[in-house]
Amino acid sequence: MNRLELFAFVIVTTLITQVSVAANQFTVTLNNSANTAVLEDDGNPTNKIVQVRSTNGSFATIKFTMPTVKLVFDLGGGNDSLSIDGDLLNDPLPAVDILGRAGNDTVAIRKALINGNLTSTDTLGDNSLTLFGTTVTASASVADGDGIQSLSFTSQKTQPGVPFPNTVNGHLTVTSSGGGSNISLGTDFEGGTGIFGGNVTIDNKG
Repeated sequence: MNRLELFAFVIVTTLITQVSVAANQFTVTLNNSANTAVLEDDGNPTNKIVQVRSTNGSFATIKFTMPTVKLVFDLGGGNDSLSIDGDLLNDPLPAVDILGRAGNDTVAIRKALINGNLTSTDTLGDNSLTLFGTTVTASASVADGDGIQSLSFTSQKTQPGVPFPNTVNGHLTVTSSGGGSNISLGTDFEGGTGIFGGNVTIDNKG
């Protein structure tokens, strides 16, 4: 199938950040530095434009219209950190695909609504994925290689004593080919819950 892709390049000194657009899918590709990135609204609540901003100055701010089908984060090499906070966004997210690549990567998703699947793949290095009070309307899949895998579904309290649970309406699949694993699903010490509408499959060899 033929596909037309548009590429935009932002250069900061010797660092290159690329955003590719294909139909209603956006891919944000970060460089191989140790990036600390946050996804947030651009400051205008009505234009549906969001931005990926570096909090440690490792790349230039990337602005784009929120896609309707899928948003892909290619974190590249290096020890990266990605934060997605629903309180900093004015619109729901489409399906989200996170590619960890090399390095030890940390991803935190808080109080977000993901309209589609959530997929996290990190086959090199250690990886950590934490969800706080997030809803995934389809299924979630987390795959790890030989590094240490940490996965946590933790409730987010909207006010004292009132937890905001994580919800996956479809299936949850967790796989790891090696290394250690730390997985926390369901409840936490504050009484939070994890709600899964489908099967929960854990196939970890580490």
